[in-house]
Amino acid sequence: MHLQAADAEGARHYVDEASVVGHAAGDRQGEAWCQYQRAWAAYIDGDLAEARTLFITARASFESQGAPFGAYACLVWLGDVSRAEGHWRAAVESYRKALDELQTHHFTVHGVDLLEGLALSAMALDLFEASALLFAAAATWFDTHGAEIRTGFDPGARDQAIHRVRVQLGEAAWKRLYADARRLSSAHAIQLADGVIREFTAALDARTMGLTDRELDVLRLLTLGLGNSEIAERLVLSPRTVHAHLRSIFTKLGVTTRAAAVHEATRLKFA
Repeated sequence: MHLQAADAEGARHYVDEASVVGHAAGDRQGEAWCQYQRAWAAYIDGDLAEARTLFITARASFESQGAPFGAYACLVWLGDVSRAEGHWRAAVESYRKALDELQTHHFTVHGVDLLEGLALSAMALDLFEASALLFAAAATWFDTHGAEIRTGFDPGARDQAIHRVRVQLGEAAWKRLYADARRLSSAHAIQLADGVIREFTAALDARTMGLTDRELDVLRLLTLGLGNSEIAERLVLSPRTVHAHLRSIFTKLGVTTRAAAVHEATRLKFA
């Protein structure tokens, strides 16, 4: 209750007491849950490094005891920690592993946190359609598995993220996508999340190839059929700067023409 109320200090008092009792009783799994709660408190306090260390330790303990739910819950939180740190590849990897565990063991708890964590990550990577679909799927998951308590992040951050996605997509597109995803079953929501994770990987691979954020902006507009002058106007750049970005993009993608660049961007799902 203290943690759900974001009272990290109050929670630590009770967690420490429970840990002493658990240790005296030889309850190793109880101790692992205490470690998990300490990690949650660190996350609330904004001490992400401490939260990561504690969640990793708790997960290892759960795994050694054959307690898959505890290990799965730690993975969801590790995704949130990495997302908060801006470590996108680590976040996606934790969410992917958590999704695998959710499917394997038919978990429903933390499904909302997992889907919303992916939605926030999608927004941060400018995958706004994917973000809208995931936010809607998370809302349906909550309706379907109503006993779950949303724990991953504060409602204010969620509301701000949804507002940004709506602005980026436009109200008509947002309503269409949201309505479509609200009809998804839990099984289809999992399929959606799996597909978005693959989309994340492609976007992150683009960065690994050395494409800068600005080059990705130019490439996305190129795939829409815009000419250099139109791209320059849209991004508030000079046509000469756009031309320089295109030369760099061609080199990094290993192509020599605009059509080939568009083909590669589509194939690799960069755009």
